[in-house]
Amino acid sequence: MKVLIIDDHAPTRALISTWIRSLATEVREISNGRDGLSVCATFKPDIVTLDLRMRLMDGFDTLQALRAQYPDLHVVIVTQADFPDLRRKAAELGAAFFIPKDELRMLRWYLERELQRRSASVG
Repeated sequence: MKVLIIDDHAPTRALISTWIRSLATEVREISNGRDGLSVCATFKPDIVTLDLRMRLMDGFDTLQALRAQYPDLHVVIVTQADFPDLRRKAAELGAAFFIPKDELRMLRWYLERELQRRSASVG
């Protein structure tokens, strides 16, 4: 499973990358949404983790563009800003899951679940 991490905070990208390395076949880290869209075209990730608050292109704009170009792509919002209206907007724009940064362990659970689901659909 290939995972693309889009977050403007380098320590967060490194932490997410460390936590998921054993589950992912490949992990790439990108610091903004605009570059994330470019990398997505060549890297072809199975899952994208996406921060909401970033410079150049915020997470919602990035999510909208990702869903338009890759409708089957699983985009997981990983953000410090955990408010009901943000969760609702992310869901409306097609986010597969929403994880507050203080609950990052949920990302590993989500990826494990996705691996099991994909294995079951292949086998």
